[in-house]
Amino acid sequence: MLTFGQAIREGKMSLKTDDFEKLTGDQPLTVKYMFEHSDDFQIGARHSQGK
Repeated sequence: MLTFGQAIREGKMSLKTDDFEKLTGDQPLTVKYMFEHSDDFQIGARHSQGK
């Protein structure tokens, strides 16, 4: 995640393409959509194992 932050600050993730749609024929999901529908993206139980 740290390298994502650095890449964003350096403008390396500012280019928007339609490559996903060209490859899949579908519109990509936005991060906003995934957070708003987070229950739809969970796989299995989530339990902290920290002590």
